[in-house]
Amino acid sequence: MKTIYYSFAFLFALMLLSACKDPYMPELKNIKGEILVVEGYIDGARGTNVTMTRVKSLGQPDTSFRKYVADATVVIEDDKGNKFPLSNVGSGNYSGNYNLNKDNKYRLEIVTSDQKKYASDFVNYKISPPINAITYKIENAGARFYVNTQDDNNQSKFYRWKFEETWQYHSFYSTDLKYDPVKQRVIPNPESNFYCWQSDLSKDILIQTTSNLNQDVIKDMPINFIPNGSYKLSDLYSINVMQYVLDSIGFNYYQQLKKNTEETGSIFDPQPGNLRGNIKNSNDPSEIVVGYIGAGSSYQVRQFFKIPWVFREDCLETIFVPNISDSLEFYFGINDFWPLDYEAAGNRYKSSPRECADCTVRGSNIKPPFWP
Repeated sequence: MKTIYYSFAFLFALMLLSACKDPYMPELKNIKGEILVVEGYIDGARGTNVTMTRVKSLGQPDTSFRKYVADATVVIEDDKGNKFPLSNVGSGNYSGNYNLNKDNKYRLEIVTSDQKKYASDFVNYKISPPINAITYKIENAGARFYVNTQDDNNQSKFYRWKFEETWQYHSFYSTDLKYDPVKQRVIPNPESNFYCWQSDLSKDILIQTTSNLNQDVIKDMPINFIPNGSYKLSDLYSINVMQYVLDSIGFNYYQQLKKNTEETGSIFDPQPGNLRGNIKNSNDPSEIVVGYIGAGSSYQVRQFFKIPWVFREDCLETIFVPNISDSLEFYFGINDFWPLDYEAAGNRYKSSPRECADCTVRGSNIKPPFWP
């Protein structure tokens, strides 16, 4: 999802709603203050993670302000009265992993450190069907990735996806040397800086519905695009896709959220519609709370791709650095060059810019545990 840490106003939403007949519109007391944002999904398959932050509304100083909600008590509750507490894992995140009964309804209860109480609406437990395939097509501008799924029982209808992508890449040059700034000399490198890995999370809101179709089938839903020539596809690429089933109310919430982010760049810019979701202050329904909490079992698939790709760093130019402490410090310590080879005849090092010889400039040289 695109970042949600910017302030916003609901003035336009109020104007729209005021045109309806006899609407219930409580006074929105905290529109000029901090607004609670709750993101998460009660997931009986992969575990639940909920993130809570507070942002400032439009017109307040420092609209980029965000504050993690720490020291809250967060509990999953089912409609039979069973409670499942989530652990505070820091940075506004609350997590827990429970086996949940698919026949029950679930909601989230929150008590903040100032004793304010919030709760989401009870929702049905939705089980995602399997992901049939993740595919890609090469276009002139790059590679586009797709997800395919279907529910033979025609029960899912409303889908949402998130993904984590990881890619292996390598440096243009391979070297077993490095500069030691403490000793001010070049030494053998005890680790390889040739192969590295980097990861990123999906940022777009990826949703689709089959409610207007005769069959509950999603075919070639585009979820990611990598521009032509990106180093993401220089070696091996992996995408880990999570699929969720929503109810119609949750789908409408994310549809409005998607519309807002595509039209204005952030859900906290002036809104073309009401985006309050299904979370409320239990004692003060006039307080604005943003977020929607669904429940169910997600489905996850990781797939690897080796795609023929043309990627070449602009790293052909090299320099020679004299094996003198001042020169070594100047080039390797200050100007971020990297030693490639030692030439004994000239007592010098063939060198390149660091980004051409050290892959850790971009990512990590620690191989992920799931990598083949």
